[in-house]
Amino acid sequence: MFNGAGSYLFISEQAKSVIERFDIGKTQIFPVTIYEYDGVTPRPEKYFVLNIAEFKRGFVLTKTEGGAVLIENRWRLNFYQQPAVRPSISEGGDLWLDPLVRHIPFLSDRLAKAMKKEKLSNLRLKLCKVVD
Repeated sequence: MFNGAGSYLFISEQAKSVIERFDIGKTQIFPVTIYEYDGVTPRPEKYFVLNIAEFKRGFVLTKTEGGAVLIENRWRLNFYQQPAVRPSISEGGDLWLDPLVRHIPFLSDRLAKAMKKEKLSNLRLKLCKVVD
């Protein structure tokens, strides 16, 4: 999984096959052609755009170590911070965004374990701290 222009996430065929086994709700996956640097030659691997369309509110700024920076009415965290979330976040689907921190896709524990099991090593998954 890697970020593209804006907030698009591009995923491999292997990641797609794992994600599709879980509850992703309204989230959509579209095929996309990625080209070599010459802009003409398509890469041989299959890639897909992941459009995360599920939202859950659960981010807890006051319990997130290091806090966050407010940019355009959304909180931004750096990679090294551990997001704090409410326990209710585990209810429902397996892949979502929080409206307050939309740049971070959240994965259920089940989905994260499946991604790790498939050795999708380019994922930099960050364990969330569950707080009351």
